[in-house]
Amino acid sequence: MPQRFLLLGVIAFLFTEASLTVLQAETKGQEDLDQAIELQLTARTPADLERVSALCESAIKKGLEKDNETFAKQLLASTLFQISRRLGTAVLAQQQPRNPRWQAMRKKALENLTKGFSYDKTSGDAYTLFARLHSLPGGNKEKALEAANQSIDLFAEDNRKKADALLLRAGLQSDKQKQLADVDKAIETDPENVSGWQLRAIYYFQNNDIPKGITNLEKVLELDPKNVTALQQLATAYFSTEKEEQGREKLDQIVEIQPAIGYPLRSRYFQSQGNLTKAIDDLDAAIDLNPQRLDLVLMRADLYRRDRAFNKARNDVSRLLNRNPDLWQARYLRSQILADEGKLPEAISEMLSLVRGQTQNLSLRAELIQLYVRDNRPRKAVQECTKVLNSQAGHPTFLSMRATAYINIGKHALAIKDYDIALEKVPDSEHMLNNLSWILSTSKDDTLRDGKRALELGKRACEITNYKAAYILSTYAAGFAELGDWENATKWSSKAVELSRQDLANASTPDDKKKQKETVDHLEQELESYKQKKPWRERQETKENTTPIRIGGGNPAT
Repeated sequence: MPQRFLLLGVIAFLFTEASLTVLQAETKGQEDLDQAIELQLTARTPADLERVSALCESAIKKGLEKDNETFAKQLLASTLFQISRRLGTAVLAQQQPRNPRWQAMRKKALENLTKGFSYDKTSGDAYTLFARLHSLPGGNKEKALEAANQSIDLFAEDNRKKADALLLRAGLQSDKQKQLADVDKAIETDPENVSGWQLRAIYYFQNNDIPKGITNLEKVLELDPKNVTALQQLATAYFSTEKEEQGREKLDQIVEIQPAIGYPLRSRYFQSQGNLTKAIDDLDAAIDLNPQRLDLVLMRADLYRRDRAFNKARNDVSRLLNRNPDLWQARYLRSQILADEGKLPEAISEMLSLVRGQTQNLSLRAELIQLYVRDNRPRKAVQECTKVLNSQAGHPTFLSMRATAYINIGKHALAIKDYDIALEKVPDSEHMLNNLSWILSTSKDDTLRDGKRALELGKRACEITNYKAAYILSTYAAGFAELGDWENATKWSSKAVELSRQDLANASTPDDKKKQKETVDHLEQELESYKQKKPWRERQETKENTTPIRIGGGNPAT
């Protein structure tokens, strides 16, 4: 064999060996890729997907032919996005309070998405998920906005998804005009996007443009006639613009579509109208649909109480406490029922028991104080207020309540001091302005009266109530009387009498009529006094009710 043929043979052999080595290096990861492809087709669990991801990474690391490497990266990105979607969907679907693990779940989803983006930057859905996860509390708003921008660009040819991405970005904007611009663009991109119309309605409502808000909600209902949220928002908007008939019509539609939601909503409407009978009827229907809704039973019990159907109210309270003996709201309501029945010692006993179990519940403490005052125990009210103020120094509500109790026992100087401190924190409280003005005008203690200041306070209280509260106009008149301005004293006292007579005419219950008649009689006496050029003088000296109060039939309260 000639030498040159031998040399060519050696060269050919060496070239073939080198080619095989390169080829083997390029295909070493093929087995892992094949396994990943096979597993991907049958993957059912997160663990399966994690295994696919690991096999793809291993295949790429070991080496693949160019086309297969590209495919492996695509498969890896797709799998990472799939894992993230499962985690992210679970996080986004959670209601408050969220699963304690949600932060860890979000972190893992974001890590997988970030890794996936290093292989594939073309998935608009992945960027949308990334933005949504970062929009949650504790997320990175800048990253969320950046991802929303990416998804908007990637969905250039998909109007539906582009509109959703625009709405997502709108929710991330802090500038109101940019928010509206994104929502407008979303609706322009996809005119049938219900969320867009709904968000724009909310924007207009928040900016007090009720008519435009209503127009957008009506468009929502054109697209989605059974959209209960839109119907509810539209009912509220109609009521706010005094379109009662249209608002009521929307509530009726909700009752037809989703009665479990509609009946309680319509009941609240009837309550606001003072129609307790219809309000109770709707709650009856709602409770029949869902007997487990204790909140509805509690609401009905309170309506029975307000309607003075005390036996029915007690039955509902008993039903609640049989189901949940620790439901303090039911026990609170039982105290209110007892008070309305005139059984004030029993009501106080129930409230004392509640307060002792919830000393930090200031609402219960305030209710107890009110009961003390109603049962002619103003000194007990003073004591309870002082207990609260010892731990809640300067609390305006309890300062005001103590001042009122001081008035009931004739301690005007102490009442003035409490009102002065409270008004520093709540300067526009018409109740405190009125009461302090009244003391300064009518106290029998000459050293305490101050007609000029009384008139200033009384005028401010009138301004806050638009000169439409009879008892405040009466106080204003007393200030003029203290200064000897009988013309204005008579003028404003007459207006107070006129308003109180209107209130008497509008009173709906026998108790309300009785109380309002007493008010009219009192204001007429004041007016007569001013006509005779006599200032009004008043000091209450309530005799303390010292009848022992027993808690749950046990020892007397101290």
